[in-house]
Amino acid sequence: MAEAPTTSTTAGNADTSAASDSPHEDLLSDLIGTYRELNLTIRPLAEAQLTTGDAGTSIREEIARLREEEFVFAQTLKEKLTGVDTGVEEQKAPVTDTSSPDVTTAMLISQFGSARETTLSLLRGLDNAGWSQPFQDGKPLLDHVQALVARDRKHLDRISSILKS
Repeated sequence: MAEAPTTSTTAGNADTSAASDSPHEDLLSDLIGTYRELNLTIRPLAEAQLTTGDAGTSIREEIARLREEEFVFAQTLKEKLTGVDTGVEEQKAPVTDTSSPDVTTAMLISQFGSARETTLSLLRGLDNAGWSQPFQDGKPLLDHVQALVARDRKHLDRISSILKS
């Protein structure tokens, strides 16, 4: 019976780092997919369609929430991984006043994308131990990234529901 090939654990082996990234590639792809979906389905729509909605919320409001949550996550992750204080804990007000007509939904999507890229950049640099380290409330970072993906899906589902109404 043939044995499955094994991956060397020798330090400096390029195959080792690629293999250690693979368990988290699906999560990273999901995080990228959120931004891609916003760009493909929402960005082309007229602003008037994005600012109206049933049940007291609009697509624009969902994207503003998504953007704010991503900003806080990215900055908190940056603080935890680099030790650099970003001041995110003291921040109570949103980064941008989204009630201004000068701030378009496309701008909110772009700001979300910038924050998401910060998150992705930090996560791509982690080894398995980094994904397992306690993040907030003692839970491993992996749990928080899985929750981030689930949160993205909830926002995208709400946006889809609004589009259908």
